[in-house]
Amino acid sequence: MSKLLSTFLLLTIINAMVIGEARAEEKDLYKFLWLDPDKSVYVLQNKAYPKRGTTYMELGFLSHLSNEYQDTIGGQAKIGHFLNEEWALEIDYKLYSNSDNDAVKNIRQINQTEPFIRKPLSTTSLYVTWSPFYGKINTFNKIFYFDWHFSGGLSLINTESNAETVADPNRPSEFKKENYVGPSAKTGVRFHLKKGLHINIDYSKDFYRAKGPIVNGREATQKWRNQSDIVFSIGFSF
Repeated sequence: MSKLLSTFLLLTIINAMVIGEARAEEKDLYKFLWLDPDKSVYVLQNKAYPKRGTTYMELGFLSHLSNEYQDTIGGQAKIGHFLNEEWALEIDYKLYSNSDNDAVKNIRQINQTEPFIRKPLSTTSLYVTWSPFYGKINTFNKIFYFDWHFSGGLSLINTESNAETVADPNRPSEFKKENYVGPSAKTGVRFHLKKGLHINIDYSKDFYRAKGPIVNGREATQKWRNQSDIVFSIGFSF
């Protein structure tokens, strides 16, 4: 239920955000049909919350969306710096907490068997962030300003799985730690509460190559796998 609610909130915010989005530098060229063809008009767009040269920090709560046999939540900490109005570098750390869900409990009770499970433990990511869109959402008595960003980078993904023992009926299921490195991508929205204070919503996806369970002593071939998170955070910038 928490995964569905998180996804619904994210889609609702993006739909509302698209209505008021804008992309422009501080000075953009605008053409008006009623002017002389040889004349141009420059419009100065003063942002309420400029990003150039600012450093930001955030703490957040995450909901993991990719594990069918686990209820996974966690926390996030990140720090970033805007080199200019659109581009930033960012370091992101996520820590996960896992618990068995009803699906895996039913498999154990009804089928008397153990499924293959891979649990996320932590993820450390280095991102390059592009934030080209900004705008506002008008309500009856307040204006909410936002920035919409996209990020790509590389992640160190720490997991644990029962790949070595799950298919062996003579051994109890044991989890061993695993480490992977792979590309990551995310998109998110930053809503400004006041100068230096904001809330942020991110949807992220990590990709990595990993093996499946060992069956009859034979290791599975590696294949691309992925994991997704939605993160709600609060941050400050200076």
